[in-house]
Amino acid sequence: MSEIQEYTLPERLKELINNPLAENTNIAYRCGWNKFVKWCSMHDFSPLPAEPATVAAWLASLADEGKKASSIDTWRSAVKKVHKNANLPDPTAHEQVKNALRSIKRKIGSRKTKKIAIMKDDIKAMIDKLGGTPSDIRNKLILLWGYAGAFRRSELVNLNVEDITPATEGYKILVRRSKTDPESKGMEKAIFAIPGSPYCPVAAYQQWLAVSGVKSGAIFRHIDKHGVMHNRMSSSNINLILKNLVITIGIDPELVGGHSLRAGFVTQLIKKGTPAHEIMVQTGHKNYQTLREYIRSVDLFENNGSRNCLD
Repeated sequence: MSEIQEYTLPERLKELINNPLAENTNIAYRCGWNKFVKWCSMHDFSPLPAEPATVAAWLASLADEGKKASSIDTWRSAVKKVHKNANLPDPTAHEQVKNALRSIKRKIGSRKTKKIAIMKDDIKAMIDKLGGTPSDIRNKLILLWGYAGAFRRSELVNLNVEDITPATEGYKILVRRSKTDPESKGMEKAIFAIPGSPYCPVAAYQQWLAVSGVKSGAIFRHIDKHGVMHNRMSSSNINLILKNLVITIGIDPELVGGHSLRAGFVTQLIKKGTPAHEIMVQTGHKNYQTLREYIRSVDLFENNGSRNCLD
């Protein structure tokens, strides 16, 4: 068999799996599509257009390799998107593929492994461990803004100095685009100052600008091991930094993800009894249903009569 080549889409499909999807979704779709194409090449099947039986067999092979059900479903969506954008029939809509997915989920389970929420005290403990290097000062800002601003990783790394406007109580921040805003209508978040506090998000930003010399463009920049500052950070950089920081306070990095800061913000405010609509002003959630997952997690131990069942 000839050597497997990286599949190149025709010119009209070059932006097939790019905008308007979020960065992480694009990465996952590209990964899934390339996996499918390589598998098809190995077995002499056509990836585009693909037969439902081909997709079903591929999904089953992924399950045999031990892939997670959630990953398999994401990669299935990549095949669906490619066919949709190519104006071809969607093979994943066929009952044969649906049956394969149902069988896979029964076999390996479909529940996602949720990452833990990083709470207020965790943030403070990590900051207390930081030193005074440019990387430390930047990481302090990542922790404080990621948490207090309830930012998604992609929102955080895409912030520019031009998006920050001083306000009476802190800063007004323009988020030009987010996961739930594919049309880039934008939303605003508030960052409140905590005068005199070592954990003030406003003071942390001012300190970073002074140390980094950043005056325009990307706020969060990559700093290499030699201390040299480069261009804009990526979402994956945020995830790696966070995992490294939690180690300093004894948290297993495998339990933490880029969503942990945002989840901590929501969970902390729910525990304080903050009304859902006030939380949604900062998170940008469009409906109450998403927040219910956090509320149920908190209520499981906060308002559970079984606490006293053996008293």
